[in-house]
Amino acid sequence: MSARILGVSAFYHDSAAALVRDGQLVAACAEDRFSRVKHDSSLPMRAAQFCLAQGDLAAHELDAVVFYERPDYKFLRVLRVLLSGYPRGGGRFARGIVSWISEKLWVRTKLSDALDVDPAIIRFVEHHTSHAAYAFYASPYARAALLTLDGVGEDTCGSIGIADRAQGIRALESTPYPHSLGLVYAAITGYLGFRPNDAECSTMALAAFGKPQHRELFERLIACSEGQLRIAPGHFDFAADHSHSYLPALRRALGPPRHDAAAGFSALADNSDGTPATSREAADIAASLQLRTEEVTLALARRARELTGEQALCFGGGVAFNAVAVGRLLREGGFAGVFVPPDPGDGGGAIGAALLESARRGVVPAAPGSDQIYSGPRAQSDSVATMLPHLDPPQWATYAMEGVSAVASLSTQAFDDDDALGAWLAERIAGGAIAGWMSGGSEFGPRALGARSILCDPADLATAHRLSRLVKRRAAFRPYALSVADYDAECVFGADWRWPPYRWMQATAPVRPEMRQAVRAALHIDGTTRPQVCAHADHPAYFTLLRAFGARRGLAALLNTSLNDAGEPLAATAEDALLMFARTDMDLLVVDRQVIEKRRP
Repeated sequence: MSARILGVSAFYHDSAAALVRDGQLVAACAEDRFSRVKHDSSLPMRAAQFCLAQGDLAAHELDAVVFYERPDYKFLRVLRVLLSGYPRGGGRFARGIVSWISEKLWVRTKLSDALDVDPAIIRFVEHHTSHAAYAFYASPYARAALLTLDGVGEDTCGSIGIADRAQGIRALESTPYPHSLGLVYAAITGYLGFRPNDAECSTMALAAFGKPQHRELFERLIACSEGQLRIAPGHFDFAADHSHSYLPALRRALGPPRHDAAAGFSALADNSDGTPATSREAADIAASLQLRTEEVTLALARRARELTGEQALCFGGGVAFNAVAVGRLLREGGFAGVFVPPDPGDGGGAIGAALLESARRGVVPAAPGSDQIYSGPRAQSDSVATMLPHLDPPQWATYAMEGVSAVASLSTQAFDDDDALGAWLAERIAGGAIAGWMSGGSEFGPRALGARSILCDPADLATAHRLSRLVKRRAAFRPYALSVADYDAECVFGADWRWPPYRWMQATAPVRPEMRQAVRAALHIDGTTRPQVCAHADHPAYFTLLRAFGARRGLAALLNTSLNDAGEPLAATAEDALLMFARTDMDLLVVDRQVIEKRRP
């Protein structure tokens, strides 16, 4: 049976499209890679057209277009919540209703018009089923327990289920709104002065500097018993603006909302002496939230194991981005294997919806290869060659941010093979260079995994400080990640490191004490890092570079951060990368096998 299916997610955050043909993922991409609006929630038509082009398909050749949730079900929950505050919350009611009546309810019509397809081929899948489907069908397992946790879907904030490639997916238990671990984490993120639905990673990073002094409070706020998650009433208003979804009761318990919560902390420093008391208080709040998040996630995972008897767990939904919690799942969850897909959030829901429809049509998705993550637009070095002759050093200076070193000239060269490029670039990085690296198809999801990366020596703290200040404009308390070749993973993490969460930076891992100085610039204050363990089959060109750096330094590992400026999504095209290269203090940029290097005065 033919199964050419386009999956779509939109209208909340991280909209995306994915094309699945006969059970195989052909292409997937977030809309923000094209619009350059981070977390773009609009209907992802540019991403959809990219996916269709990759599959050499026209929209009218599709057998189905599948949206990742049920707007009608979701609207009923939204209407119920808005009416509960009416007429006192009349302004909120009006704003909420307008967005639904004008746009969100009419997904079938909007997709049909935008793609010019018959409305009859457009289908809908429930939100948490999309999460579960992606987590399972992207995994290597034939059978598994399922756990999903996020903010909220239609009227569900989490689910436990079981999956079998022959028998499909079956939900066993669910957690109703408003009992949402994800919404509490977002609310406290806003309380700490970070941006909800974007900077939860900052809350997680800040937690490492604190102590869980408010553990008992968060145990009362987030109760979990026998697999039942319950949020205490009176502390949160999840219908409010995400930045202010906490109520006076929370402020009385924790004090006023925080600003500049991480002032004085640095992941690149060995201690936090001199940090303001207000920052330490904020870190203690983050640590208390983070600990409770880990405890609840572990409890629900154990509930999933108890209900299913399965030895493997597939974990999806936005809470699965919490790499510290996933690390504890690996070590303490009691499962032989734990899998988190490349983008467990709403973007990945587009893939999950498409894979589920494929299975429904009798074309069961096979376990994909480890390279499934590189499903976005490919780098085009030709466009760099076209742009460079029109840029001279005075023009370059007009793009540069304050403090960036002057450029006297640019040099370019091309390499014939990955080995030659890897050896040359490893020498530059070992000498203190910061390198932009764009190679092959871009990553699906928010993490840079050797296709759209910025790289430097993980032992070089001075270069990491320059990277934070003059390239990434990154807050000092946020740690960098580490890429390591698979054959050196045991050297760094010990014998008990495990695929697959370490393949895509899905879990934190403690670094062996004797190896910490060798990777200090990619180490957090608690002695952990978020690793990408890279095999040759994952990304041959990037693996070759890691191997070349290992030949020079004795450890095949690089500090790896995303190729994007502050507030922007990952670079999609060579033009995106070149503009960042011009603005920042990166020393060189590699686009496939073409290199552009800045010559300083």
